Amino acid sequence: SSASKPHKLSRWQRTQLTLRQWQAQWGERYRHIGIEEQAAAVVTAMTLGQRTQLSATTRDWFSQSGASHVLALSGLHIGLFYMIIALSFHCLLYYLQLRHDIRCMSAYYVCTQLVALGIVWLYVLLVGMPSSAVRAAIMLTIGGTVYVMQRYHFTFNVIAVTACVLLLIQPFALWDVACQL
Repeated sequence: SSASKPHKLSRWQRTQLTLRQWQAQWGERYRHIGIEEQAAAVVTAMTLGQRTQLSATTRDWFSQSGASHVLALSGLHIGLFYMIIALSFHCLLYYLQLRHDIRCMSAYYVCTQLVALGIVWLYVLLVGMPSSAVRAAIMLTIGGTVYVMQRYHFTFNVIAVTACVLLLIQPFALWDVACQL
């Protein structure tokens, strides 16, 4: 009968399961490299978006200090991650340019931008695609695309296009306070 047959998972569901396994493995790595239990829980919350391992005391400390927003993955986290990746690639390209006397680097910069944005999107997938991270990744993608096209971009235009893309994907985000802010 159909009850005894396992359900077939879609490719997206299998991808989500694989990403959850990777996320759990990274969380375990934090604990295995010698970080104290609650410190590992804070690092896991800040980098992977998993706050389940935080003790009530630790949550209270962050709340009372006014720093509980640090535990949530936000545009700041995604932006910093992107900057680290992009800066690393740009430093590598600068080194290669000096070492091999390469004159035209524009194609390499386009490739590094694409790779950096790809890594950011993989990270957003890994952390479970929270809306704040998706918003930041869309904004970085639009800003990066404008940068690669060597066009002048006005920050408010990038924000407006990001808002339009978000509303096309999820129209009810218009009533989400986090999206409005």
